[in-house]
Amino acid sequence: MPEVPPVPLSRLTTLRTGGTPARMIDAHTTGELVDALRETWADGDDWFVLGGGSNLFIDDEPFEGTVVRILTSGIDRIPSPRPGFARLRVQAGHDWDEVVASAVAQGLGGIEALSGIPGRPGPPRCRTSARTVRRSSRPSWRSS
Repeated sequence: MPEVPPVPLSRLTTLRTGGTPARMIDAHTTGELVDALRETWADGDDWFVLGGGSNLFIDDEPFEGTVVRILTSGIDRIPSPRPGFARLRVQAGHDWDEVVASAVAQGLGGIEALSGIPGRPGPPRCRTSARTVRRSSRPSWRSS
């Protein structure tokens, strides 16, 4: 889990707000993310988990804590219990437009309207990234 030189969070948020944290860790894998969070929690540090930084308003004062950036990536197609449907498992740090492009390239319909939304799947979109989409030329959004 690489600790990196801290940068102002304003460079990482779409609203361009946020001061510099005392410590910053980039987690590129699920294992690194788990290790970084466990270490931070064990140290008793104040902490903040940062995904794509979209729609995030942060104080411009320095943050006396640890920021863990989720930079995981990967899209897996997993079996769906419903015939004619597909499921995608998306890492929280994956670029959202790439998720949409991958689904469209696989002939999956239902999430193409979500293209252009800034950010990453991350925690706010966990349910969205686990949604079931139908193989179709028509848009169709069905939750499992």
